[in-house]
Amino acid sequence: MIPDSARTTDAAALALEYGESVVLDSIRRTHARLAYRAFGATRVMGSRGPQLVHDAVSSTVYGALSGGLRAGSLVARGLASRGIGAPMDTSATGRKLRAAVNGLVGDQLRLASDPQTIVMTIRNDGVDVPASTWWLSQAFPAASDHLTVFVHGLCESEEVWVGPDGHGFGTLVEDQTESTSVLVRYNTGLAPTENGTHLSALLSQLLLAWPVAVRRITLVGHGMGGLVIR
Repeated sequence: MIPDSARTTDAAALALEYGESVVLDSIRRTHARLAYRAFGATRVMGSRGPQLVHDAVSSTVYGALSGGLRAGSLVARGLASRGIGAPMDTSATGRKLRAAVNGLVGDQLRLASDPQTIVMTIRNDGVDVPASTWWLSQAFPAASDHLTVFVHGLCESEEVWVGPDGHGFGTLVEDQTESTSVLVRYNTGLAPTENGTHLSALLSQLLLAWPVAVRRITLVGHGMGGLVIR
C-alpha cells in the first residue's frame, strides 16, 4: 500500500514554486530597498538616470530568474504526472521531508490539491492502513481490546515514535502493557482544532472496524499532537 501520488518530482516542483514566489520575491524587494537608498544622492542632484538604468536591468534579471523557476516547476510537475520520480513514501528521508513540508505549508498544499498533502490516517510499517476490519486485522494480527493511539507533533510523522532499530515508544508500550499501539499520521499544517475533528472521526471509524471489541483507549500526544488530542 505504498502511495505513488507524491513523488520526488512533486517535491522539486514545490521547491521551485516557493523559490520563485517566496525566496526570489523577498530578495527582489530587499534589493529594491537597498538600491533606493544607494541612489539617494543622485536623486538629490536631480538625476534619476542611473537609478532608472539599474531598475531596468534588475527587472530584466529577476524576470528571467522568475520565468526560469516557473518553467522548471512546470517541467517537474509534468514529469510527476507521467510517473517519473520515486514515490516519496518509499524512503524514510522522503517521508520526513513530506511531513516537514506539510507542517510548514500544509494548508496551502491542501488548497492547491497538491499530491504531497497528507490526509490523516492510521500507519503501520510505513504505509497507510484503511480503517476497515480486513485491513486492520492484517496490520494488527494480535489486536487487543486496549488501544494506545500515538499522535505526533509539528512537522513530524508517525515515525517519531519508532526507533532506528524499529523499536520505540509503541513497542515499549506493547511490551509492558496489554495494549496495541496505533500510530497516526496527519497534516500538521492544519489548525489543531481541525485536526482534532479529523482525529475524532478517525477514532470513531477505528472503534467500529477494530477486529475485537474495544474496552479502553489511551491517547498519547507529542507537541502539537497534545493540542490535537485536547
